[in-house]
Amino acid sequence: MAPLRALLFYIISVQALSDQACESDFAELLQHQAKHTKRPGPCNTGSNRTPSQLAATFEGGGFLAHSVYSGLVSGLLAVQERNETFVDMQEGLTQLFSNVSLFASNSGGSWFFSQLAFSPSFASLIEMMAADPISASESYDRAWITPLLDILPVAMTQKTSATSRRSVVLPGAVRECKDVEFCNNDRWSIARNESLQSGHGPLGDSTILNFIELLYELVFLIKPDHDWQDFVDVLFQSTSGIDETVQMGSTVNEFVKNKAWLAAVSLATLGGEGPGTCGAALVPFKQQCLSYQEGWDSTYIFSNESKAQPSQSVSYRTDASNPKNLAGWTPAMFSIALDSGIDAGAAFPICAAGVCDSMQMGYVSSGHSVKSPLLGDQAALKNSVGKIPVRDVAGASSSFLGLLISINLWDSGTAQRIADWFASAINMIIGLPEKIKQMMKDWVDNALTTDWAYWMTQSNDAGAAFQEGRTLRKEIQKTNGTAPQALLQELAQKQFMGVVDGGNTDNSAIGQALAGGAEEVVAFSDGTDSLFQLFGGVATNQGALPLPKFLIDICPLCTIAFQVFEESATYMKSIWNQRRKCMTLNNTKLINSICVGLLDVTTTDNQWFGISAGRSVKLYVVNVDAGLGIGGYDYHEYSDVVQEIISTMLSSKNVATSEEVLHWLRALP
Repeated sequence: MAPLRALLFYIISVQALSDQACESDFAELLQHQAKHTKRPGPCNTGSNRTPSQLAATFEGGGFLAHSVYSGLVSGLLAVQERNETFVDMQEGLTQLFSNVSLFASNSGGSWFFSQLAFSPSFASLIEMMAADPISASESYDRAWITPLLDILPVAMTQKTSATSRRSVVLPGAVRECKDVEFCNNDRWSIARNESLQSGHGPLGDSTILNFIELLYELVFLIKPDHDWQDFVDVLFQSTSGIDETVQMGSTVNEFVKNKAWLAAVSLATLGGEGPGTCGAALVPFKQQCLSYQEGWDSTYIFSNESKAQPSQSVSYRTDASNPKNLAGWTPAMFSIALDSGIDAGAAFPICAAGVCDSMQMGYVSSGHSVKSPLLGDQAALKNSVGKIPVRDVAGASSSFLGLLISINLWDSGTAQRIADWFASAINMIIGLPEKIKQMMKDWVDNALTTDWAYWMTQSNDAGAAFQEGRTLRKEIQKTNGTAPQALLQELAQKQFMGVVDGGNTDNSAIGQALAGGAEEVVAFSDGTDSLFQLFGGVATNQGALPLPKFLIDICPLCTIAFQVFEESATYMKSIWNQRRKCMTLNNTKLINSICVGLLDVTTTDNQWFGISAGRSVKLYVVNVDAGLGIGGYDYHEYSDVVQEIISTMLSSKNVATSEEVLHWLRALP
């Protein structure tokens, strides 16, 4: 089994680095919402144009995505200001987004947009960088990066209970470091290892360095009883002042009022034979499916990781009326008409019509099993989505290692053995000091045993859906993998389920925008891979390893390429290469390219997103390719990304291209 474990962990590490759905008229949906909220709907704008036509999407990508979109929006605002079409920057943001009716986001894109919409201080940072573009790097670093680095190590080492987590006081001092050589807040000594920097060994410098960057981010979670939700809570509090009191229905910044936000997530629905399972694999025999080999067809809520005991776990398996249509990961979204009040319901259904209705979860532990009621239309959650904390939605949307809940990773200490293997393998390739080797083992073991998913219930109080889910998961953890019948019954009654990164089903969030009725989409991205996975001719099950698709299918450790456009990926790539306009770069160190281009596309039927065929869509792509990963060992480099983007956009050689994007947004006369 050692080669399989080695393969398994490499899959996990590379995968982590890569991080009635409606076509009805938007106005009609918001009129329905207005009945619930007793507020005028956002479509009462007096515009003759259908409000749902134009959408802006923000692709996932962690810290890189956040810095890229901060640079792009500040750059567009600065170019717009040079046209002297408004008095101040606040007015400029209103003008920039005045004709955008809905915003769809995923992962790091959800971090960015939620902060732009709900945080006055972050919106002011964007305005500040546009007003003083020469100092953009310094501004972003001072207002966003440094507060996070200063506060995160302390906050993550504090003991917090499930009930007190949301009222944690975050101190401003950095924790005392017992070993300065290894605990420097900005850059760990492992990242300065000379053989690592020079790229010696068969893996070269990019794969290993990117993974070390990821481990540096994860090191904040090495203390017991902390998880991804803690990380996101601290990030939002320190960088934008968003805490648990800021809910989806709360007051927003003026320039996004009367618009909709669609945050992409994926529901853990393992158990069927649809996309993301062996049933959708290209391998000729099911024995070539990793899920078949290991028996992984369930969502693992908790597993005992002790070597001394046989595996004890609590899991659930999803069933549906048609198993062949049941995806391993189901695309979903949390949506709201911004500024509609905390009593508001969802602007769009959480799942596409008919997709989740017949789903039923079966919870299993220690010989006990209990089935939930049918999931239905998730009415309780849907009707009070305005009460859900913003940071919970953004956190679920960005849980990039949430796919680990699809495997029984802790079987008899598997995670610990994988960590041992990985550290030894890296040591053979580049050579590591013993202290660093041990640290890497600890980091990897922690990464594999940390709870990366968000858990939710179908609570009558949607505001407590994630908190209640987290509390239940901790109750399960206390049972050490042997949950009693009564606890399983509670899980079933509340339809407890895992919610993870929207990138498992569409990292671009374009699928959600189309489900919301968009006919024109300005798609902001930090890479084009996710975009072209929306077209034909792409394997449905997307593994992280460059293995022949007929050799092995690694799902459920995979993402799903749901086709939403009828054109082939090969053809659209050629059109993109012909039509794109790439800005002239001037001695940039981190930005490889900034390219924009229009793609005329046509939708195809996709039941999982609720998209019908034959709709003509204009897809305006604004893509930045940068030489950084989703997390970093030197987070200050993300400030340099912001600076390089803004400076490039404002160059006399590139202003015309930047203005073209403004025309796509209809922000220029």
